[in-house]
Amino acid sequence: MEMEIEKMKSKNKKNKKKKAIIVIIVLLIVALIIGGITYAIINVVKKEEDAKKEREAKEKEIVENFEVFKENALAFGEESVEYRTWIKNDINDSTIYQYDAWILTLDNMNNYVTEMSKVADIYKKNCLGTHYSKADVQEKCDAFMDAYERAVNTFVTDVTDFNEKIKGLREKTKKEELKEYELKFEKVDANNDKQFNEIEMEEVESTESK
Repeated sequence: MEMEIEKMKSKNKKNKKKKAIIVIIVLLIVALIIGGITYAIINVVKKEEDAKKEREAKEKEIVENFEVFKENALAFGEESVEYRTWIKNDINDSTIYQYDAWILTLDNMNNYVTEMSKVADIYKKNCLGTHYSKADVQEKCDAFMDAYERAVNTFVTDVTDFNEKIKGLREKTKKEELKEYELKFEKVDANNDKQFNEIEMEEVESTESK
């Protein structure tokens, strides 16, 4: 009888030990699950915070660089008007004495396009494929992409036109000092719409009248 009691006590101890082990395992599993969920939540929150900081940094960069770009874009437009309304139609053997003035106008245009190009990578990086909920930021992205493309393409067209005229004039007058202008830019499709837009005279005149 005493042996049976001892056996029962031993069995009860083993059962209690098993239950304790099971409880510990369950608690460990629950702790791991809670820990995993907590880590995932922290990760998501951190990613959202990082994405917000990155977006705000991009927005700041877009806004801070726009005014300088705008000044250069407007100045370029004025020089382009001068070329298209004066120089383009005035290159002939009786106006060769103005050659240096023509070159100065092209130099000015080149300088403005160069300044715009310095921030082009900033806008391409921050604007292409990204839509901003802040209207002001999105408008600046759209304005840059359109204006930069038009300025570069207009400059390429103007210089190409100038060089063709100068080449013909040099052949006609035999004046070897009449040199073509060195063109360092190629036409661009800044907004990836498969078009190479240029400035229209009406657009510049409308901007100047504002």
